[in-house]
Amino acid sequence: MKRIICMILALIVTVSAAAIAVSAEGLSVLGDLNGDGKVTSNDAVYLLRSVLFPDTYDLEQFCDFDGNGEVGSDDAIFLLRHVLFPGTYVLKTTYPYSEGLDYILDDGGMAWISGPGTFDGEELNIPPEIDGHPVIGVEYNAFEDTAVTSVTLSDGIMKIESNAFDYCKSLVAVYLPESVTNIGLGAFADCNKLTSAVLPAGVTEIEYYLFQNCSSLVSVVIPDGVTFIGEWAFDGCSALTAVTVPDRVTEINKGAFYGCSSLADVYLPEGITRIGESAFDSCRGLETIYFAGTRAQWEAIEKETDWDAYTGNYAVVCADD
Repeated sequence: MKRIICMILALIVTVSAAAIAVSAEGLSVLGDLNGDGKVTSNDAVYLLRSVLFPDTYDLEQFCDFDGNGEVGSDDAIFLLRHVLFPGTYVLKTTYPYSEGLDYILDDGGMAWISGPGTFDGEELNIPPEIDGHPVIGVEYNAFEDTAVTSVTLSDGIMKIESNAFDYCKSLVAVYLPESVTNIGLGAFADCNKLTSAVLPAGVTEIEYYLFQNCSSLVSVVIPDGVTFIGEWAFDGCSALTAVTVPDRVTEINKGAFYGCSSLADVYLPEGITRIGESAFDSCRGLETIYFAGTRAQWEAIEKETDWDAYTGNYAVVCADD
């Protein structure tokens, strides 16, 4: 354990000098670093081993960062996203794009990807245009119940419709550009191998059922601009350990974090006025709710039926405690 902690500290304090050389565009855009013609989590491993820390980094002797019980390339992704470069790291490709995808055109001639078509690969890389038409969205149910393991969307795509990637049981990683501002309800529901999610800064609403039953989801970054968290959004995310609700959110809706049995720490903003029915029901590992307001404000929050049923002995810490 001491060795791991020391290595993490060494990584954090030594990264800045090496990172400058990674890309002319900075760490926000990384491509096919290992030169195998693909952009996958293996490129994150290559970055750590061969570019940033060639003399010290050894994945097998490192750490299970994402908490899934295994040490693999997903931990390299987790490390880059959440420890070294939180809020900035996106593994993004410029080639090769997935071919053979089905699409439809809207009235303005913009393309919406509507299905896999003849594409039968595992690493889905949606291009910025198709047959000369700019791609701006992914249609309803487009890749529902497919075998994709990673999804990368090109810059310029703005919307992911409802259930677009629902039941993608092999999906481990999702890379979304900052152009995405709208993600429909249940878009990533039942993706039970998805370990982390970083939502783009322009997303303002977390729709109903968005990550429902994503049982391997350890970490989610909710943008500061989010104002709404829908019902059952994180229901059944049993590996989620902590969540920070942005300052603009005023209500935690029904069942939003139901069954998040590993959820230990919850950070709620001062402006919360209502916690809906079963919002934290069956969060059996809950230890602390940190509330940014006063104790009087906490007591004044409307708390609906069973909002904290089956949560055990947790503490509420307020700003004036």
